[in-house]
Amino acid sequence: PDSTDGTSFFFFFAGLPVYHTESIILSMELDTFAIPPFLHSIDVEFVNAGVGIPTKTELFYGLCSLDPNDKSVDPVGSVSTHEIAPTQNLDYTIRFQNYGNDTAFYVMILDTLDANLDFNTFKIKSSSHTCDVALSSTGVLIVKFKKINLLWEAIDTIGSNGYFRYSISPLSNIANNTVITNLAAIYFDFNLPVLTNEVFNTISYGITNI
Repeated sequence: PDSTDGTSFFFFFAGLPVYHTESIILSMELDTFAIPPFLHSIDVEFVNAGVGIPTKTELFYGLCSLDPNDKSVDPVGSVSTHEIAPTQNLDYTIRFQNYGNDTAFYVMILDTLDANLDFNTFKIKSSSHTCDVALSSTGVLIVKFKKINLLWEAIDTIGSNGYFRYSISPLSNIANNTVITNLAAIYFDFNLPVLTNEVFNTISYGITNI
C-alpha cells in the first residue's frame, strides 16, 4: 500500500485512462482455524477527486488446508445473515481430502438438500474425478466416486484432494427471511462419515441478485 493507518490500507492511482483497470492482490495469514470457519469481511471504498463512491463489502470464509473436508456456498450473501435475493442461484462446493494412511478406493458424499430449494433446478457444475450422481425426489443427493484411488496426504498433498460442485435455486414461492442451510457427510471407504461445516443463506426480498 501507499500508506496505512493500522487498520486501513490506501492505494493511490493517478491519471487512469477511461476503461483502464488495476488489480490489488491481498495475501492474509490465518492465525487460527475454526469449525465452522470464520466469516471475514473487507470494506472497499473508492475516492475520486475527493468524492467517495459507495463502499463495497466483500465477505469470505477463512479456509485453510488444516480442515480440508468442507463446504462453501457462492454467493456467501450480505451482512452476518448472508442475505440473498429469492431468485439467486446458489453454487455449492464440497471439498474432501484423504487424511488417512492408505489409499481411499471409494468416496461417497451424502448431502440432504434444504427443503426450501427447488430440486428441479439442480445442475452439476464440475467434479475432480469421475462420479455417479443421484438426487432423490426428497432432496437426498448421493455422489459416488468409485475406484477413485485417492492417495493419502502424506505422500501426495495435491493428489489427495477432490471436490464436487453443483448449483441449485430456491423455490419460486419462497418466503421472505427464510433461512437455507446445508452441510454434507463424506465417506471414505467403510469409515464413519466426516461432516463438513454448515453454510447458510437468508432470503431477502429487499436486495437483487449478487
